[in-house]
Amino acid sequence: MSTNMKLNRRILALLVEVEIGWPANARTQTMPERLLTNLEEFCRTNRDGRRLRVASRRAVERTLKHIKSAERRATGSGALAHKARKVLKSLQHHRRFEVTIKQAECFAGEVQKAGRRRERRKAVCEPEDFGCGTLCGVEIRLARVVSVHDLMQVGRTLSLC
Repeated sequence: MSTNMKLNRRILALLVEVEIGWPANARTQTMPERLLTNLEEFCRTNRDGRRLRVASRRAVERTLKHIKSAERRATGSGALAHKARKVLKSLQHHRRFEVTIKQAECFAGEVQKAGRRRERRKAVCEPEDFGCGTLCGVEIRLARVVSVHDLMQVGRTLSLC
């Protein structure tokens, strides 16, 4: 990694981490140079005299963290890994860093949605089954709903709002 411009030390540290963690798949063996040039251009245009604006620095740091997250997930399998590989491959085609920021934010939103779906399926208590008796020769039993996903499914079955 070679940068012609002096960058913030936190941004440089994140860039090094991104470069070290870059997955070696068939299409993108190394971190794309266009990412560096776009980042340098973004930092050059978002200065307030001496240094990078605070909001711009935070946006760059957050974007690099999202790219690191995509790197970690790209080696797995499934829909999220596919989206992570797509994000990493597209970095070499972006002409502006703002596009990279938007795509990284979209990927982070997908990661959050996947985490929420996974949490909804997690049981929050032990499943139990209670016998209530019989009615017209039919035994009535109550089963405890143990996850949010199951509760949503029961609501859909009963046509509740």
